[in-house]
Amino acid sequence: MLDFKEITDGTQFEIFVREMLIAYGLRAFWSGVGPDGGKDLLCIEPQKSFFEDSEKKWLVSCKHNANSNNSVGINELGEITDLCEQHNATGYILICSTQPSAAVIARLEKISQKGKIKAIYWDATKIELMLSTPKLWRIAQKFMPISSESKKLNVIATEYPNQWVVTYDGFYFFLINRIGSDYNYYFNHIEKIIEDIKSIPLKNKDHFIRIRSIYFDDKHFSYVFYIDYMYPNADSPCFSIAQIQEMLGDGYTKEDGRFYNFDVRIISYFKGSDHFDPDHYNYYIPYDSYFKEGKERFRTEREEVEYRDGKENLRAINETNRVSAFNRLKTLFEKLDFLKVCRAVNCTIENLDKFYFQADWTKLLNEIEYEQGRFFSAWFFLSVYDDEKFHKFISCLPQSMEHLFRLTQVYTYVPNDENGSILSEEKDVKFYEFTAYIHPYKAKNKYVGRKLINDTFNTFSNAIENYIKINS
Repeated sequence: MLDFKEITDGTQFEIFVREMLIAYGLRAFWSGVGPDGGKDLLCIEPQKSFFEDSEKKWLVSCKHNANSNNSVGINELGEITDLCEQHNATGYILICSTQPSAAVIARLEKISQKGKIKAIYWDATKIELMLSTPKLWRIAQKFMPISSESKKLNVIATEYPNQWVVTYDGFYFFLINRIGSDYNYYFNHIEKIIEDIKSIPLKNKDHFIRIRSIYFDDKHFSYVFYIDYMYPNADSPCFSIAQIQEMLGDGYTKEDGRFYNFDVRIISYFKGSDHFDPDHYNYYIPYDSYFKEGKERFRTEREEVEYRDGKENLRAINETNRVSAFNRLKTLFEKLDFLKVCRAVNCTIENLDKFYFQADWTKLLNEIEYEQGRFFSAWFFLSVYDDEKFHKFISCLPQSMEHLFRLTQVYTYVPNDENGSILSEEKDVKFYEFTAYIHPYKAKNKYVGRKLINDTFNTFSNAIENYIKINS
């Protein structure tokens, strides 16, 4: 819920109200000094007509009682009729950050009944509903930055039972079900995705991602997240659409059993523009029909080219990421004069995709570079010529919950003359298996998994480089 106590005083509250009115396309301004020594807030409302357009002038009375939480009393109103006549106003509106008393409501109704002046009120509940729209949410963020950024879930109903407006953790977005009228049972899944979105490593605070809408197909148990990556027009984006989609697991079924799609747009903005707001209604309203049907937002020809180029570039990046850190570690092992790398197998986490998309695994196992048990680990088979030196070296490799290795001594058996096997003892040589691995639980998807295993490779590579430097 929005906290009106963040608006410091009555003057700030008047400014806040004025900005609301202007956002609705009304002309709002202060009069000259009134009879009470203060300035009155006036508002001009255009009246459209087939024959001739006209205007209606409203006297706006702002009462900021949020700090005391008192209702607006009859003694705070003044002579409404006289004030309206002074300004040639035919409408009077009381706007308050709490609520009017019963006596105030009765008085406004009595004035309206006489017919000369229309007298109405907006209380805190009405204002919050108005602010919780694409057109006005930016004003809530400006005047109530703390409560508008709150992680607390605030869901506002719309005229449709399967559509809501949500504020959560600083995000403002639509939430739409295909059929059902309940969101409570699956919002915990949405929270996890929001955390994934927030964890994307952007350059600085001027680069940010906003959620615009979430569509849940409760017939087929699938989501579409509509998100915008915003960056200053004097800068360059940190990631392409394809990269962001890969980070978030676009096109995958997650642990909750639901299928996820991420509709991503990349938008540059001019930070100095007085028209810019990260949640401006122009980022919502033009795509309303797409949000309601779970359809992919349209792209311009330029955006389509950038999207295709991004996917091609991603394939090249992924191939480099797949081999570079592993090859670096393998090369450094090979520089050690007391061992030989007999065989090395990289982590094959990228192949997990193929098992998801193909039902028949038999053919798949024959086609891909497959090594059992290597989805989350890399394996090196080593022949060691100086066992003491080797173990001294191994003790220099750091381990943590994120960077793990396992060292196993290997015994080789060969056939004997009696149809059995016999231990092969090679003089001055011992065999070891060195396995670098990550815990599968931490690998949310192939992007995260590859980054984690590469971080592990690089941690060990840095330690080997340091060992070689010290012992050279």
